[in-house]
Amino acid sequence: MKRAVRDVSDKVLIQQLKELEADGVLLRTDYKEVPPRVDYTLTLLGRSLAQALEPLCVWGTENMAEMQRIFAERDAWQHAQSTRKRSNDRAAASLRSAAAT
Repeated sequence: MKRAVRDVSDKVLIQQLKELEADGVLLRTDYKEVPPRVDYTLTLLGRSLAQALEPLCVWGTENMAEMQRIFAERDAWQHAQSTRKRSNDRAAASLRSAAAT
């Protein structure tokens, strides 16, 4: 599982697995061996959830380039907004400073 989910810490992975088990999505089998070995399998609920999420995954794959373009445009707009605000703040401070003298 750790190899399938890249860039996740052991702590976060274990926490998520415990939550999914508690929610009835996963079934955990502990073999009580040394070194420790456990298996996780989807429950009926987990399998139905996986089937429900599959169309969303397909949509995401098919629309990834468009979503990346939209996110890049939004990021550029937000950057321009924050740059404009900093410029306006500096101008206002300069005017206050000039008025105080």
